[in-house]
Amino acid sequence: MKLYRYSPIHSQESLGKAVGYVAEKSQELCAKLTAEHLEFSGVLTICSHYYEEYDVLANILTEMGTFDKEHNGPRVVLHKPFKTPYGQIARLRIRHPDPYRYQVGAGDFRVADYEQFKQAHLTDDNPYIREIIRPDLTMLEFWHPDYDIVGYIVKKK
Repeated sequence: MKLYRYSPIHSQESLGKAVGYVAEKSQELCAKLTAEHLEFSGVLTICSHYYEEYDVLANILTEMGTFDKEHNGPRVVLHKPFKTPYGQIARLRIRHPDPYRYQVGAGDFRVADYEQFKQAHLTDDNPYIREIIRPDLTMLEFWHPDYDIVGYIVKKK
């Protein structure tokens, strides 16, 4: 039984299709929850769901870009960014398999004023946006049970 829309991903071509899907659907989710289209911050994450898939994707990433940093999986600066109607995806991350992450991936957005955006959209009337506070950053997470992607707005401390 296939539980995940794109997994297992075995090639750069199938990875590109997953990236396109996450970019499109994260914009759709953002518009649904905020009635706004936001510009991408340049970062997109693809979730791996199998350990073998993770290994393949990590190898593909080394061909597509230069290592940037590690956070739940490697992130690279792409040699050739993905172009979308809402900005470029210049950094791509592959997330380690996680039993609590069924999503295909996540798109990161930027806003001019995090606090103003939070005030407008983090309300009791909108239960599908939540704030996550960590020691090094604060972020708003967009999610909805009808979507197999999530979106984030990150504010570093």
